[in-house]
Amino acid sequence: MKERDNVKFFDMSGYTENAAARQRCTVSFLTDALKERFPDDRFTVIFAKINDSGVYQSRANTIEKALPFLSKISGLPSFCDVRIRVETGACSEEIIVWVPLCWNERFLGTAGGGTSTGGSGYFGRPDNTSRGTTVPYAVMNGFASATADAGNVNGFDDRMLDSETGELRRDLYENWRSRTTHDMARFGKAVTEILHARPISYSYLNGGSGGGRQCLVEVQEHPSDFDGVWASCPAINWCKFVPLGYFFSHVIRKHANSLTPKKIKHLSAAARNSVGGDSVYFTITDRISFDARQCIGEKTKRGVISENDAEAMNEIWDGPRSKNGERLWYSFRPGGTFWNVGIPVGAFYYTFLTHKPRPFYLSTVYLRWIKGLPKAKRKALEAEDFETLFEKSLQRFSDSAADRADLTEFAKHGKLMIDHGTDDPLIPVEGTLDYYRRVCQTLGREKTDAFFRLFIMPGDSHGNCRGKGGGMTASEGLTAIMKWVEQGKAPQTVRTVRVDLKGNTLGTGKQDVYMEPKD
Repeated sequence: MKERDNVKFFDMSGYTENAAARQRCTVSFLTDALKERFPDDRFTVIFAKINDSGVYQSRANTIEKALPFLSKISGLPSFCDVRIRVETGACSEEIIVWVPLCWNERFLGTAGGGTSTGGSGYFGRPDNTSRGTTVPYAVMNGFASATADAGNVNGFDDRMLDSETGELRRDLYENWRSRTTHDMARFGKAVTEILHARPISYSYLNGGSGGGRQCLVEVQEHPSDFDGVWASCPAINWCKFVPLGYFFSHVIRKHANSLTPKKIKHLSAAARNSVGGDSVYFTITDRISFDARQCIGEKTKRGVISENDAEAMNEIWDGPRSKNGERLWYSFRPGGTFWNVGIPVGAFYYTFLTHKPRPFYLSTVYLRWIKGLPKAKRKALEAEDFETLFEKSLQRFSDSAADRADLTEFAKHGKLMIDHGTDDPLIPVEGTLDYYRRVCQTLGREKTDAFFRLFIMPGDSHGNCRGKGGGMTASEGLTAIMKWVEQGKAPQTVRTVRVDLKGNTLGTGKQDVYMEPKD
C-alpha cells in the first residue's frame, strides 16, 4: 500500500453502530434539539440524511461535475449527513457535519486553506501524505467531523469587499477571521451529541496553511472549543507575510529586472553548496548564512551574475525593512525555492515568456482588501512603496494575524502541536519560529513545554510530504496529538515520510521536537 492510501489509523473493532442515531437523523429532530441548545442563533437545518452507500460523490466545482471520477470517495461507513445554514448579520455560513453511526466518541474539526475556511469543496479524497484533515478521512476512522464555508469566497471569486463601494463586508470578514470556525465547533459537536445522546469524550482540530491560521485563532480566542489542536504550516502572522509577494517583485524591478529565474536558481544552489550540497542542506533545521556577492562574475545560462543581481538576491533573502533599517518581517531562507516560472505557485513567480516577477495571487487578493479596490489590477495595487503597503496592512487587519502569544486559557486544558517545513515556498518558517519564541517568553519555557510542541521539518514543503525532506503524515500527527491529550504522552519524535508526485515512498525517517536553547 502506498503511504498516501494508508488512511486508516484508528482501530474501530471495539465499537458498534448506534441504531438510535439513525432514527434521530432528520431535519425536524435536529432543528428542535439545536434550537433548545442555541436559542439565540438564527439557523436552518437544510439537510439531514443517512448515507449507507459507502460512497460520496462531490460536485462542488466545475471540474468535479465534468470529471466525477476525480472526487468519488469510497470506503465510507454509514453516517448522518447534516447541513446547516447559520445567519451571521447580513451574511450566512454553511456548516456540514458528518456523524458516523459507529462512532469512536470523538469529534475532529477540519479547516480550509487560503481565505476559505472549508466547505463542500474540501471533501477531497483522503490522502495520508497531505496535511489538513478532511471530513471523509475523519469519518473513515470513526470520528464525527465538520467543515464550514464562511461565504466569503466562491472558487477564485473573492467577496470580501462590496463590489460597488469597495467597503469591507464586516460580517464576511469576521466569518473568515474567527466566527465560522467557532460555529463549526459549536454546531458540529452539538449535532454529534444530539444524534448519539451522549457527550463527546475528546475534541480535536486540524488544519494546514490558511487552515492552520484557523487552528491558532481557535486556540487564542475560543480556548475551550477543542482539547487538542494540530496546526500545520500555519498562515499565522497573516497581515505580515501575505504582502510579501509584492516585496519580492518590487525588489527585482528596483534592480532593473536583472535577477532572472536562471540566476536566482544559480544563487540558491550556491547557497546550498556552501554547506555541503542538497544532501546536507535539506537536513538542516537552522537558517544558514550566505552572501550572494560571493557569486559575482559567475556564469549562468542567462548571463553573468552581476553586482546588481547579488544585491537583489541578498535583499530578498534578508526580507523587507523600513527606511531606517528596522525589520518589517521575515523572508525565505537562502537556498530555498519560493518562486516558480509560469505557474503561479510560490511566494512569487516569473511570467513564462517575459520573466517578469508577479506576486502570488493571494497577495493580490489581500492588497485589494487593504486598499478597498475590489477590481484593481496589479499595477494599481503596487503603486505605493512596500513599507506603506505593509503599514496599511497592520493598521487595517492586525486582528487577522492569529499571533497572540498569551495562551494561558488554552494551556489550562489543551494541547497544541505545530509543524512547519524549512522549504515551505509560501509561508516563511521564520514567522512560526517567531511565534513559538514569543509564547515561550510570555508564558515561560516550563509552562509552554507542558502544552505546546513545535516540529521544524528540514526540507519539508507546504502541506504535503512531497518536499526535499521528510514531512509528517496525517495519521502520524493525529495519533501524536491524541496520545498527548488522552494518555499524557507528549510527542518528542515523529515519523517522517517523503514521497514523489505519484505517491511512491522515497524515504522515511524521524524528527525530534524543536527546542529553543534555554537562557
